[in-house]
Amino acid sequence: MPHPSMNPGVDSLPLNFCSKQTINNKDRDFCSQQTINNKDREDDKNKNKENGNIIEKHIEEFISDLLLKTFEDRKIISNELKILIKPLGFEIYLPHGEKTLANGVKRTIFLCNNPKKSKNTVNTQNQQEINNDKVFEYRSDCPFYLQFTTDLTGKNYSLTTYVIQHNHPLITTNEMKSINKMSTPIKTTIKDLAGKLKTTKELTEYVNKQHNIKANYHQIYYQENKSYAEEYGNFKDDAKMLLEVCEEDLHLHLGKYKHCLNTDNQLVNFIYSSKEMEEVYRRFNDLLIIDTTFKKNRFNMPMINFVNIDEYGFSKVVAFGFISNEKEESFDWILEQFHGL
Repeated sequence: MPHPSMNPGVDSLPLNFCSKQTINNKDRDFCSQQTINNKDREDDKNKNKENGNIIEKHIEEFISDLLLKTFEDRKIISNELKILIKPLGFEIYLPHGEKTLANGVKRTIFLCNNPKKSKNTVNTQNQQEINNDKVFEYRSDCPFYLQFTTDLTGKNYSLTTYVIQHNHPLITTNEMKSINKMSTPIKTTIKDLAGKLKTTKELTEYVNKQHNIKANYHQIYYQENKSYAEEYGNFKDDAKMLLEVCEEDLHLHLGKYKHCLNTDNQLVNFIYSSKEMEEVYRRFNDLLIIDTTFKKNRFNMPMINFVNIDEYGFSKVVAFGFISNEKEESFDWILEQFHGL
């Protein structure tokens, strides 16, 4: 007997009714659409597999960079990870507080924080607004983690143990295209313009327009920092390189500098004046302007400038430096060193 859901006069069709049997146009359209949908799902599956391989490669490069770095505290680790990991399609969080082991070593673990829909998700819009905290929950089953530990003194965190595999999708196809298109010409553009434009936002806009891609701020920021590391070395060597350059300038060009280190042998205050700057100050020392910059470097140190006005009314820098903070003792130190140069 014909199935009651079928049109009158049409025999019952098998379950895989997309066959060569006679069917009406409506059924044929549905069959075609079903075939297209199956093909789209297969394409998406292949794309996701390809994207997963590319993302895994980027994560491996990211881990290789982390293994070369050390960090002063958990906050610095967290801030850098949030910026560098976001373009890779997931986020991280601290599941619990820092643990101090018996030997004095401190341990911090970051887990994957990629949200998924909760089983308690409600359907109506009003209920979603009321029960917004139930719409998403954190993944507790993802194996990804990064473990940072300190040395025996409880300082200088470094990556010691990690698992980079995930058990969930990481990134959308459109975002994946941006990462996949970060080719050598794009990286060259970023390297050439790093530090020359006012902000990373301007660099992002320029790169996207120049190469017709849709890279986000964090991707460009990551590549920009990589170019800095390639050209100037690891950030932990910045202070050492600065003092080496100043020492060389002292012998070759008679430049002068003073610096202050803390008990951990870290640079906290610094001031420099070249021979030409010193000569300008000797000629025009009736007015001295001292001010710190609004923005700070990546070590959170503001720059302080000492400026004179010459006979033409132009401002001339006669010394500059960096201070760890804008407290009274920091200004006392740098003013004393300036008069002693």
